[in-house]
Amino acid sequence: MGMNKAGQNQQVDSSGGSVKLTQWTPRDGYPGTIISPQSELLPNGSGSVVVHCGIQLELGWNDLTAPLVVELMYNESPFARDQFRTGQAALVLKDAPLTVAPGGRIWVRMSTTATLRKAQVLPGANTYVAYDPA
Repeated sequence: MGMNKAGQNQQVDSSGGSVKLTQWTPRDGYPGTIISPQSELLPNGSGSVVVHCGIQLELGWNDLTAPLVVELMYNESPFARDQFRTGQAALVLKDAPLTVAPGGRIWVRMSTTATLRKAQVLPGANTYVAYDPA
């Protein structure tokens, strides 16, 4: 199962706390992908998987004091987390093990405390969430 960010750029800033990344489309090579209307990847079975995630920004993150954080969520709990470093425009999170079951939801949220900076997350194949059997 896998999905790529679709639609327009999505802004992440400090005005609203965490931002759920929305507008996804099935990723090539992952037939049978199910994406909910709430922009969540829905497992079609149960078992141990390895989750992959990458985020592409329009420009490199440019704040020395406030990180830009990416969290992979399963239902309402984070199971993987990383952050953009200054100057970094692309981030690939470390592969994350997860046990999934029908009814579960995998999604991405981002946040920053930077008050003068914002990030634009780009759609396309470099902003993705996917998983494979462990």
